[in-house]
Amino acid sequence: MRPTQPQNERGSINMGDTDRPDPATTAPTGPASGTTSGTTASTAAPSSPTSGTTDKAGPTKADPAHKAATAIAAHRARTAATGGLGPRASLIFCLVLTLLLGSLSLLVMYPAAQHLRSLQNGEQAEATLHTAGSCMIGNCRVRFEADGRTVIADLPVGSGGGKSSVGTRLTVRHQADDPSVAARNQDVGGGGAAVFTVLFGVSALFFLALALAAAIHLTRQRQKPTA
Repeated sequence: MRPTQPQNERGSINMGDTDRPDPATTAPTGPASGTTSGTTASTAAPSSPTSGTTDKAGPTKADPAHKAATAIAAHRARTAATGGLGPRASLIFCLVLTLLLGSLSLLVMYPAAQHLRSLQNGEQAEATLHTAGSCMIGNCRVRFEADGRTVIADLPVGSGGGKSSVGTRLTVRHQADDPSVAARNQDVGGGGAAVFTVLFGVSALFFLALALAAAIHLTRQRQKPTA
């Protein structure tokens, strides 16, 4: 019984020595870990100003892109509203059509209608269509007898009967002193020339209104930046 007791004490002492940490081994690890954590903290610290700078610069870079997108959308809306043309192109286009249609109405069709009306009291004669074509632009000719002689006269601009064939019989009226000036009896009230005078005139007024609208739109666009 007596010899076993020292073994137990010695064994407990040995176990205690084994479990106790070595001061020489564990002491340097404290500063090293502290240095590592400090370095990590110091490395992570400067990253915060960078993130702050990124946040501040974000909206500044987005603003020009947003303005450009808004301007493009507005331009597309204006282009769609004008049929694919800008306001300035629409203005020029409408002015050209206004001048063209107005000229056709006042300088071509109206005088032609007046000429046809001037033959209302002319001499009447039976004629045949000598040359067929587009009678509206004056490409038709008629043949009739006047004062004992055969006359071939051009039908004036604005005449009807363009679908008639050569040899078709029709009634004409001509000037008594100049039988070569003749017109169909159906056209002496003005004929197609009177119809196109009104049609071209109304169309010219319509495009003139569009030109005025385009001019007002351009004026408002120029005043927006100054306001």
